[in-house]
Amino acid sequence: MNRGRAATSIRVLFQVEGAVVNMDTTRQSRKHLHTNHALKTSYISLILKSNEPDNISVSEITDRADYNRSTFYFHYKNKEELLEDMFHDALRGIAQALREPFKHQQQISVHEGIQMTSLICQHIERHQQLFLALARVSFKPSLFDRIEKLLWTMFTDEIILIKDQQDQKLDYEMSVIFHISSTVSLIKYWLLTNFTCTAAYLCEQIHSNSILPITHMRKKPSSSK
Repeated sequence: MNRGRAATSIRVLFQVEGAVVNMDTTRQSRKHLHTNHALKTSYISLILKSNEPDNISVSEITDRADYNRSTFYFHYKNKEELLEDMFHDALRGIAQALREPFKHQQQISVHEGIQMTSLICQHIERHQQLFLALARVSFKPSLFDRIEKLLWTMFTDEIILIKDQQDQKLDYEMSVIFHISSTVSLIKYWLLTNFTCTAAYLCEQIHSNSILPITHMRKKPSSSK
């Protein structure tokens, strides 16, 4: 028996942090992730170029990604499941941004909170095509509804907003809704205007509008005709 050849047929195992990892499995995982990424990239490109993004077929997605339909159905049950995976990618980055400032401390100031807003804006800016595509489809819940729900969950289950001077008339849940709605509205404006400003500028605007109260209102002078 040729021992050299026999050795090549044995699956290679190695140890990482106490866990035995099968290299065949990691190769399969990389291939799986690569295929998923290719299908998502194909779908995003089609959505952004189509006048009817909701009518894109599985065949169109696989043709553009240079795969066959059987490969698609090995990874996803249908087009809707692929879309849900894309929504998950988008929201996961926002959730990570919200948790990041609390990795090494339990409480941050509102000024330190700008890091949180900055990370969210940077994540959206890095994945512009993904967010623009998700904003175009008519899938329910919509992208912006999902972002609102995520922020609501985070700011009621994981993060508490604290004011130094508590106003007895201030309802906490209404305060959270107010801040969430204004933030999501600015993000929506940013996407619908096709990222006309930078992530840094949007972050600055969100932060400034959150901490600076309106002190006066003035009626605009009527324009002369």
